[in-house]
Amino acid sequence: MNPLLALLFLLLVSACSSKSTRPIEGGDKLRARIEVAIARQIHNDVKRELPLLKGSSRVKYLERKTDQLRRSVDYNFLSSSAMLEFRLLEYLSAMESLRWQPLNYETRVRMESSTNLSLEDLEYGLLANLAEIDNRLSALPDHKEADKLQHLHKKKETNEYPDDSFAGRQAYLDKLQQAMQLTFEHWPTVNNEARKTIELIGRGGKIPPFQYNDGALVINLKDVTGLPLFELESIAAYYGYPGRAATDKPGSQSLRTLMILPGYQFGWAWYNMDRLIDANVDRARTYLHFINLMTSLALADLRLHTHAWTRQTATTFLSKRTLYSQARINMELDAILNRPGFHLSAFAGMTKFKDLRKRCIRECEEEFLTRLVDIGPLPFDLLEERLFTEHFIQ
Repeated sequence: MNPLLALLFLLLVSACSSKSTRPIEGGDKLRARIEVAIARQIHNDVKRELPLLKGSSRVKYLERKTDQLRRSVDYNFLSSSAMLEFRLLEYLSAMESLRWQPLNYETRVRMESSTNLSLEDLEYGLLANLAEIDNRLSALPDHKEADKLQHLHKKKETNEYPDDSFAGRQAYLDKLQQAMQLTFEHWPTVNNEARKTIELIGRGGKIPPFQYNDGALVINLKDVTGLPLFELESIAAYYGYPGRAATDKPGSQSLRTLMILPGYQFGWAWYNMDRLIDANVDRARTYLHFINLMTSLALADLRLHTHAWTRQTATTFLSKRTLYSQARINMELDAILNRPGFHLSAFAGMTKFKDLRKRCIRECEEEFLTRLVDIGPLPFDLLEERLFTEHFIQ
């Protein structure tokens, strides 16, 4: 890594270093209100103007606004919420600068996941996760097949898919919309800032099977054999509630709505899919097969981009390991090659959420999850600091 990139990465992981604020008393309260008002105006400018910019102009703009904030505001007078926005702006600036550097694969994964997990640790975790999935599948009722791979191939032959017609594709979207809406109705923490629904958009062409962006889920309908009906509830839970949609805050005025944090957002979706298995015994098998796909894709992501596998090796592995068709596998591999590190970053995020749950020391069930939703999405170092300060983790 060249010195500039090393410096930028150091900034990325350390921009959120602690900055304590002193107690504000007496006449300082007026000064504090003025400082917070100045900071809020700069944050509002960024929230309004940054989405209109593209390319390297975003880097220059964020550098300018960060410098303006540092020169204009004494952070000792900022409230905790204004201080958080200050640090998010620093993080945004550092991350945008990194995005335009020629990153190696490991640096990209660490940037997108906002973790410091090594590729070796992630590979070990993936293999352990696959072994755990096998054990959980074997422990389910009615699992009589002695040979797991034989069981998978038999299941593939009986998979049901949408009818290969306009009406069949529309019926698939309708079923998915119904399943998605049920996840929203059954999730108890949908607050005023949260997203209330997800728009489903069917398209063709060379796009991923599913692509989530700003409250819309684009589904590749070109080949219906890439869309087995058994995964409908899994897709709804992963992209709806308690998954990806739970990290959206379209009603928020915070800079966090501008952050691209696939490790947090899709790691959260993955973590909650895993939790649903124990809570929904009747759907445990389909959830496990979906998590098996996600874990297998993350392993393929890692091994393809570290040149341990060829595409053919990855294809063979996914065909043997999962219930999915060749059409789906081809679409998934195209997406992996076009976006290095995305699946592995999601796995890293899921791993981080599991670690936070293990460190929880109070209200570790629904209240802990609700607090995570209320706080996030944030880079994990900021999230950890917040949870530690609030005495949720040790």
